[in-house]
Amino acid sequence: MFAACGTAPTKLFLSSAAGSITGTQTLVTASGTEAVSAGPKTAKTTSTWFQMKAGVSANTTSTADSTTADSMGWINDAASINAGCSLPSGTWTFSDSMNDSSGAQSNAVLSIHIYKANTGVFTAQQCGFTNTTVSMGTTAATITATTSCAQIDFATSDKLYIEVYYKTGTTNSSSSNTGQTHLNALGVNDFVSFPQDITTPAPSCGGSNAIALMGVGCK
Repeated sequence: MFAACGTAPTKLFLSSAAGSITGTQTLVTASGTEAVSAGPKTAKTTSTWFQMKAGVSANTTSTADSTTADSMGWINDAASINAGCSLPSGTWTFSDSMNDSSGAQSNAVLSIHIYKANTGVFTAQQCGFTNTTVSMGTTAATITATTSCAQIDFATSDKLYIEVYYKTGTTNSSSSNTGQTHLNALGVNDFVSFPQDITTPAPSCGGSNAIALMGVGCK
């Protein structure tokens, strides 16, 4: 008996709804009407790392970019990726409409970390990727980061979870902490996308499992 794979979404949108783990917000299957989010935002400064903490509207505490999850990111509480399924190796993209409230900045860095969460326990980082040439102004612009990730397998109760870090630009029109970098939510450009899920393990040849699911061949 194999899990019903091949039906999960290939794109999940950042939302501002509270997640099942304290401090998190949810990844959802449908976009909504985007507005400048009340959070997360970071202080501006220059060449300084901050975590884009879900729901935190004025994070002025700098921190190093980390590959250890701390429950301040976005979780797929709907668990759209079924237990026994995998996200195959392939292209992942993080996209968000970002802006600077007080001017322009350039040579900033966006860093994305992918984990699995299971009842408040996080795995080691499953994949990580960056955009090291981020520039923005007061008008929201779509910023993306893309990479190729290895296959990620999901067990019972595993949920996809992401965290976002941001290094402010080397060039800023203002270094005041009153200037903030905004990460918006629920717009059509505010998402994480990934390859279509597959059956794990592959069906065996013969019998009722001989039919390949979503292009995955039998073994």
